[in-house]
Amino acid sequence: MFESFMGKIEKMKIQAYTDATFNSKSGEPLTVQINPENYTRQLKIIHCENQTPGSTGADLAFVRINPEELHFDFLFDSTGVIKETSLLPTIINPFAEINDVVSEVEAFVSGIYDSTIHRSKYLEILWGTLAFKCVLTALDIEYKLFKPDGKPIRALAKGTFKEFKPQKQRLAEENRQSPDITHRRTFKESDRFTLLAEKIYTSDKYYIDAAKANNLTSFRKIRTGSDLYFPPVK
Repeated sequence: MFESFMGKIEKMKIQAYTDATFNSKSGEPLTVQINPENYTRQLKIIHCENQTPGSTGADLAFVRINPEELHFDFLFDSTGVIKETSLLPTIINPFAEINDVVSEVEAFVSGIYDSTIHRSKYLEILWGTLAFKCVLTALDIEYKLFKPDGKPIRALAKGTFKEFKPQKQRLAEENRQSPDITHRRTFKESDRFTLLAEKIYTSDKYYIDAAKANNLTSFRKIRTGSDLYFPPVK
């Protein structure tokens, strides 16, 4: 009843890869038993403060944008009191059957961490519209409940995952000459608008669209010093 009202329940999956191009899968994906209630996205932009001696303020000069980070909590429980339910999405467990907390935590760690090279594997987190390629940068494991003999029966693993883009994709996005990003040019007396557009788009097909974006009625009456806008190719 509730599932038909809320729609089909899609479980979060974490697929590990052994290569930075995300082509070679490392085993089957880990599937969470119960989806998370929430997760945190962290976007960080780095600036450098340039303050002139004697001034009361500082200019903030852009330096870089750090890769995006996601933060998830994974809870492992063998008390028997936590049941899988789509209506209480507060507990995450990446395995369908719970044996004991220690072995399940170790199995989870081995699924995302390559002990042979002492580094985390390349990961893709898949859930709904989320398809996040990343690496694990931190995992804090807290054991919370214990049997009388000291054996853990509940653990909370807090993971930090940093975005990772294959080199080919990253270089393409950083290519400032790419026609897929916005360009601005200051028009010089020796410039010709059609040639500027052709150089930016590597094609002579888009100069009319660029003219419309700049509200130009004539290519021959562009004032020297005008700031021209060349939108990305769609």
